[in-house]
Amino acid sequence: MQSVERARKVEVDLARQGISGARVLDALRSVAREDFVPPEFAEFAYPSAAEAPVPRADPQIRSWTR
Repeated sequence: MQSVERARKVEVDLARQGISGARVLDALRSVAREDFVPPEFAEFAYPSAAEAPVPRADPQIRSWTR
């Protein structure tokens, strides 16, 4: 994904979800999320709020927040 397209996705999808920290948005614009998912899931690296997250390679991995 080109940086211009990535920036648009950040603005449209993430900022619309209430993510407004300038440093966070700048970081998300500069990092290619598709580099962190298996190639077959690259098209899902930037899900909209209505889409499901990228499937996990290991379903036992959990993110716990408190």
